[in-house]
Amino acid sequence: ERYFLHAASVQTGQAAFQYQSRLPGIIHGMKYDLDSTRLVGVLTSPSTARIRMLQPWQYWLFVAQINTVNITHPKILFDEDLPLINFGELMTEQFMAWTTNSAIYSRNGQDVFVFTQAEPAGLLK
Repeated sequence: ERYFLHAASVQTGQAAFQYQSRLPGIIHGMKYDLDSTRLVGVLTSPSTARIRMLQPWQYWLFVAQINTVNITHPKILFDEDLPLINFGELMTEQFMAWTTNSAIYSRNGQDVFVFTQAEPAGLLK
């Protein structure tokens, strides 16, 4: 399976194909920064719980930088070596534990990315 980033105009709803980019997996809780320079989300492997049922869940911090100097050909760049998000909780490895609630908070050059995690529940597996 392949996953792609798609975008559309908020004014017209028309597809913005110049932003289409292949992604390394499934991104949850994607948030677009207000200054239009990045996308942030939690990345999971596309094979976990779909192709490899016994593979533990792993989460990576996905940050894509967006350069729109040339609006007809924007550049969307992200690191191939993404940082692993590790909470040391057994629940995180056994269950898909993330919700779609997220936020970006930036102040004085410091960035905080907020993602919410679900409570333990037997039906989340």
